[in-house]
Amino acid sequence: VAWNYRKVGAQVVAKEIALQLTRFLDPSNGPESLMYGYPVRVVNGKGYVEVKRSDVDKGVAANRVLQEVRERLGQVDFVLCIGDDRSDEDMFQVVNDMAKREGLESIVEDIPMPEMSPK
Repeated sequence: VAWNYRKVGAQVVAKEIALQLTRFLDPSNGPESLMYGYPVRVVNGKGYVEVKRSDVDKGVAANRVLQEVRERLGQVDFVLCIGDDRSDEDMFQVVNDMAKREGLESIVEDIPMPEMSPK
């Protein structure tokens, strides 16, 4: 479940609400947390708050896809992995680890996104 506030006009207010929501939901904050005892984690990213299962992330998904591709087609010789947020870091780690294990080149670029003008 995610709350996306990227396009909210009052960003200062939205960010404060996002922090409060994260504190309220995050099970690591103890028994006062709404999600205490559930196998979830709360992620506060660029313009969103997300509650997701603690045992699944983009890295787990990327690993499964790469395993299936290897089983069906053999060695993977090229992977394009693109992301723009902390939630993509697990995926990058899986791809980089695979590249190291298999002796492939891994190129990581940090390219700032251009500002989008409102329509």
